[in-house]
Amino acid sequence: MNYVANLFKEKGWHKKMIGLEMDNYWFSAKCYTLLLTELPQASFLDVTNLINWIRTVKSHKEIEYMRQAARICEKAMQRAIDNIEAERWEKDAAAKVVEAQIAGTDDYGGDSPAIFPIMPSAERTSTARLTFDPDRKYQKGDVVLLEIAGARYHYHAPLSRTVYLGKPPADLKRVADVVVNGLNRTLEFIKPGVTAEEVEARWRESLKGSGVEKPSRVGYAFGLNYVPDWGEHTVSLRPGDKSILKPGMTIHFMPGIWLENYGFECSEPFLVTETGCDKFIEFPQVLLTK
Repeated sequence: MNYVANLFKEKGWHKKMIGLEMDNYWFSAKCYTLLLTELPQASFLDVTNLINWIRTVKSHKEIEYMRQAARICEKAMQRAIDNIEAERWEKDAAAKVVEAQIAGTDDYGGDSPAIFPIMPSAERTSTARLTFDPDRKYQKGDVVLLEIAGARYHYHAPLSRTVYLGKPPADLKRVADVVVNGLNRTLEFIKPGVTAEEVEARWRESLKGSGVEKPSRVGYAFGLNYVPDWGEHTVSLRPGDKSILKPGMTIHFMPGIWLENYGFECSEPFLVTETGCDKFIEFPQVLLTK
């Protein structure tokens, strides 16, 4: 921040209004107080997420990078599924996933994604965003949630799927069928001009009579980002978000279900097009069994 303050003085901007992202992972309280001290004649304004809103609509080049990230994600997801089996250490499966994320494809490499592979198993699947257990082996009867991203120049393509080791119970199969049906019905509804809350309402409508509920949001804008999140903190598929979908927006439709003893995830990252939406990834939309 000393460097930034000196740069503002050199440019003659030290008496102007300066926008700050006050709610930012990398802008600390010390950064702020230092700017106040070094630039006493400046006025500061909270512009949190202003740049993120500008970049919700991606350029053709950005979309190209995200499509490349999607190819990496496909490989990493398949690597995860191939390495999840009873009596195998969870840490070993996670290591193979990370290897695939960095190795990329035969034509290009990958970046380290903003979020470490989310790979909880058994009862730990009943909550969101947990990773692997380094001291546990997979067991028959385990549910394993996978939320994995590929990244290319820090542009992401995330995807979620669910694996069951053994013959899945009827209630889990029913939840899977309900979620996948609702997922595709909602994707068919998406097009430019609809709002984020209308997308969530269509998803909720698809659940009527099923007994399955999801009280939290079902998706968010994503793209270029760094640790600890690939989301953009802008468009959110939830009640009350009146953001209008536009061509070039990229959104992760993620209707994860977390119940008392297990969870189920099946998501799709998509690009809003001129006429509807285009999935970044083609991967089986089923409860995967081994």
